[in-house]
Amino acid sequence: MGKSLNGKELGKGLSQRKDGLDQARFVNRFGKRQTIYAPKLNELRSRLREEQYRDEKELNVIETNTTLDEWFDIWMNTCKCNCRDSTKRTYTTYYNRIKPDLGWRKLTSLNLIIIQAAINKLSTDKARKDSKRVLVDMLDKAVNSDLL
Repeated sequence: MGKSLNGKELGKGLSQRKDGLDQARFVNRFGKRQTIYAPKLNELRSRLREEQYRDEKELNVIETNTTLDEWFDIWMNTCKCNCRDSTKRTYTTYYNRIKPDLGWRKLTSLNLIIIQAAINKLSTDKARKDSKRVLVDMLDKAVNSDLL
């Protein structure tokens, strides 16, 4: 329970800053904390209800039709855009080893068993290790981008 500068209870997630501005915090549907500010408490409570309602009713921005191949292209062009060309070629080589088994699959349909089976098909330990490293980085970025 937050308090005002006078010591008055404001409610869960509500508080008053030292400069007199009221703030409210809540956790959105992705588990991230959102903060809202308003000069008056009534306005803040109204905006908090609106934001929580919007967050609850908003559709996820996950594109359910995105395949791993499409995500690889996005990942290379956004996350790895500052890499050297030789590094990009290396990543592409590592990805191409698992592309026949995983590239056509949708991101939302991937699971541990499918990924492990594709990695186990590779011939050498080095190939498995290198392809796994690229795949883990790709999927970590997908999780951080709220695609998974």
